[in-house]
Amino acid sequence: MPYISRKAPKYELGSKKKIIIVLILFVLAFIGAIYFQFKREEQLKRTQNSTAIIIKKGRTVRGGATVYFEVNSKRLEAKIWGGDYDFLNIGDTILIKYAIEDPTLVEVIDKYYMQKYKHLKGK
Repeated sequence: MPYISRKAPKYELGSKKKIIIVLILFVLAFIGAIYFQFKREEQLKRTQNSTAIIIKKGRTVRGGATVYFEVNSKRLEAKIWGGDYDFLNIGDTILIKYAIEDPTLVEVIDKYYMQKYKHLKGK
């Protein structure tokens, strides 16, 4: 059995103080995430529907699109995260709902909105 000096450094996980600080930070981050999710859901309870025109499509893994729409004759721009918008072109229309308190908070209702009414476009 090899001899280990008492003066040799001991490899510890870390002090208890550091571990407690890291755990507190994780708990605070978790509570913050829950708070912002509840706040978003509360804002989306008071919504209005509108049509939105696609001005840019996302090319990332999450996909998504950037749309613009008008609220009280003001042109607003919002980013929609996630979803497959490859079949749509820039300038196509989708149906969205936006939060009245924060109009940049957007949720897609019907991304096939334009496809359903395409037959009326020529008339």
